[in-house]
Amino acid sequence: MCLSATIFLLLRGHQCLRLLESHEGLTGRIGERLLSVAETGTFRHCFESDAEGERGASGGTGGGAASRATSGAASASSGGTASGASSGPSWRSPSGTASGTSPAAGHVLQAPETPEGSVDRGPHKVPLRAASFRMPGSFGQSKNFPVSPATSSDLQGELGGYRPDVSASNKRLEGTARSMKKPVSEKSVLLDPPLDIGEHARQLELLQLSGYDCFDLTETDLELLHTAEDYLTRMLRKRTNLLKSLRANTTKQRLLEARMEGLALDGSTTSAEEQRIFRGALTKLKEEAQSQERLLWRTRRELKTMVPQRQHMALALRLVARRRASGMYLSSKGAAAVSAATLVVKGPKGAHFVATAAEEKEIMKMSRELLTRMRESTEALTTEMDSLEPRSGGRFAAFRIFRAMEKRHEKCKLLQMEASTFILQLRFVLISAPKRQTIEELEAANLQLRRAIDRCSSLLQDRQRAHDPGFLRSLFRRLRIGDF
Repeated sequence: MCLSATIFLLLRGHQCLRLLESHEGLTGRIGERLLSVAETGTFRHCFESDAEGERGASGGTGGGAASRATSGAASASSGGTASGASSGPSWRSPSGTASGTSPAAGHVLQAPETPEGSVDRGPHKVPLRAASFRMPGSFGQSKNFPVSPATSSDLQGELGGYRPDVSASNKRLEGTARSMKKPVSEKSVLLDPPLDIGEHARQLELLQLSGYDCFDLTETDLELLHTAEDYLTRMLRKRTNLLKSLRANTTKQRLLEARMEGLALDGSTTSAEEQRIFRGALTKLKEEAQSQERLLWRTRRELKTMVPQRQHMALALRLVARRRASGMYLSSKGAAAVSAATLVVKGPKGAHFVATAAEEKEIMKMSRELLTRMRESTEALTTEMDSLEPRSGGRFAAFRIFRAMEKRHEKCKLLQMEASTFILQLRFVLISAPKRQTIEELEAANLQLRRAIDRCSSLLQDRQRAHDPGFLRSLFRRLRIGDF
């Protein structure tokens, strides 16, 4: 009898161990098997019931069957109670009841669904961050594996019709967190700074003349510059304020949308009233954003069309010709500043392109003078470069020629830049005399001057490399390294 009882107890223990083997692992990155508190209680209760059944089995066969039935019911009730008290996993069989001992209907840990909030189960509220399994890790350290609570339908199926009470505050928190994770659709308005912000900064710098550039300007020109600078500064400040207002409006809309999505989970009368209030505030914010978008679009358009490039260049050339006709001088930088200020204050007009008779006469005279200067500079630079090739007269004479060539090279570069700007300005000015032939002659002379400048630049670079000790040291260093 004792031998039979021992064999029976071992067989029941092996069946409890098979019950543990029927559990599947997590579907995540952890491939190890976990043992929850509920499963530990089921295993302990299984052994205790087997021990009691073994004691009753000595009395007869019928008592052993009854004890086995009682132990099975007790283990099922223990598993259900432990699952309801713990905040760990929830398992179900395909039929919706507690699973059996077969591996096909084993307990499976569900994937996390609501990572935030807490579930109110009876008198105790278990936070999700505290609901974690502890299992031995590598080197004797313990690891935490967070497990999310089951949904209400899963709990109702596994607990025999019991439906846990989820509070409205937890619902609201979960809805708010879920809405904040979802990407909010961006508005159609461009909240980034415009691409022409560099052009506006250049215009402000152009209007702020100082020092030698102000000597050629009259009091009227200086007042015009100050007026244009103040107006442009106000427009740029207005654009910046509109951008800030739109950003703040967008932030408020996002907060209201997140709040409304959180209130949508609460079906109380108070939440419905709050939703109605928030919906009205959101509509008002959208209307304000639309009006600000229209105002920002107009401001940007005005800033972009404030100083047209063609009118700016044509008006600058006319101002220089007008001052020359009256016996005065105006630098190119001063003319550019005054013309930009005129366009800012008075606005762009088609009349800015048309030159008067006196201005036209001075423009043609300036063209002939510029053509003569370019030809003379090209010839002088070419002569100096040709005289350098025979290398006659010693090193001191060659040094003097190189120094003179460097100075003339810098002057020719400034002249070439001035000629390029003048050719562009001449294209935009409307004059009665034919200017096509004049422009072609200026472009040909400009091309010859540019070629001479390039040739001179190459000669100066070659001389600098030949007389640079640092270059020679680096060359010798490369040769020594290459030998090894």
